[in-house]
Amino acid sequence: MMGPLAQYALHVALMLAAFCLVYRWTLSSATFHRFKRAVLLCGILLSFLAGPLLSPAEESEPSAEAQVAAMRAEVAALSESPLPVWPKAVAAAYLIGVAVAAAATLRSALSIARIIRRGRKEPSAGHTIVFTGREDISPFSWGRYIVVPESTSAADRPMIAEHEKCHLRHLHWVDLAIAQFTVVFNWFNPAAYMLMREIQDVHEYEVDAEIISRGHDAREYQFLLLRNAAGQAFPRMANGLSHSRLKARIAMMARRPSRSRRAICAALVVPALFGVASAVDHTPLSAHLASVGNAVIAGTPAAGLRYYTAIDAGGNPTHGISYVSDYGDTNVSMTVPAGAPDPKIYINRHIATRADLSALDARAVDFVLADNTHNRFVVKTK
Repeated sequence: MMGPLAQYALHVALMLAAFCLVYRWTLSSATFHRFKRAVLLCGILLSFLAGPLLSPAEESEPSAEAQVAAMRAEVAALSESPLPVWPKAVAAAYLIGVAVAAAATLRSALSIARIIRRGRKEPSAGHTIVFTGREDISPFSWGRYIVVPESTSAADRPMIAEHEKCHLRHLHWVDLAIAQFTVVFNWFNPAAYMLMREIQDVHEYEVDAEIISRGHDAREYQFLLLRNAAGQAFPRMANGLSHSRLKARIAMMARRPSRSRRAICAALVVPALFGVASAVDHTPLSAHLASVGNAVIAGTPAAGLRYYTAIDAGGNPTHGISYVSDYGDTNVSMTVPAGAPDPKIYINRHIATRADLSALDARAVDFVLADNTHNRFVVKTK
């Protein structure tokens, strides 16, 4: 199943790239941060759904004439070149990357848990402040916990706690969890990391605006950010005081409110995503993505195709391919004259081996044709 998953990940990557470009072009510098947050989350969701939503509906069973025409076209395009290796390489590389990204995410989560477990805890208005001996990190929050280094000035602690409580009250950690999942799933895509950064920026812009709107002096608040942003922003999947770029945050605090009609630009996201999804399905790129989707890294014997040989009543060898299809047990066979070579196997127009055949998922098979005239089996996947 890794082939179809890698194919879907490439589809999503194109959607995310298109969405990221539109967002940065239209809304990134706007001041309505809550709306921008909603657009970012909806854009990520649409990037995952645009492909399935635009996939053609399940078509009715083609006529016998159409099936015969498809088989003839497949036979006419057969090639003696072997099955390409690159689709399997792409699928395998994607799987390895997901594993590495997931391991890195797990490591960050365990680091958060370890800091919280080892820290000194103080309850505070429905939240828990954790004072840690780690001095190499800046304050951050996750779930209901606010982590503050012990070295933080006592005068700064109330404002830091208020800042982080805003993050927790708005459930910003949920957004980061969604963004982190996107990064793991699309680890190879720069747009996934850029959108993670945009979400972090929007979180900080939203909290900064809320803090100042409560009557706090903007200049004093900015000095607080500068004093407590010396540590590393750790970890990425939590809201940290130094995660966002301070220069950009200070500039955003001084920016005049954006005109509300600028929010209309968000409407460009939908046609951009659906336009890319449609283009992918109607360009030469779709053939390359389909090749990745057909790639099988490891066989699944229970759902694969089985090549077998037997001897008929006349003493001639019979070769066949059996598998379980949507219509039940399917068996395609041919009798080969004694002394004749074994039939060739073609999969998706390329010469293949029995190992390639057994690695296929039977659910992906469109048809199997026994071409007795030319002593070959022709297999086409969907």
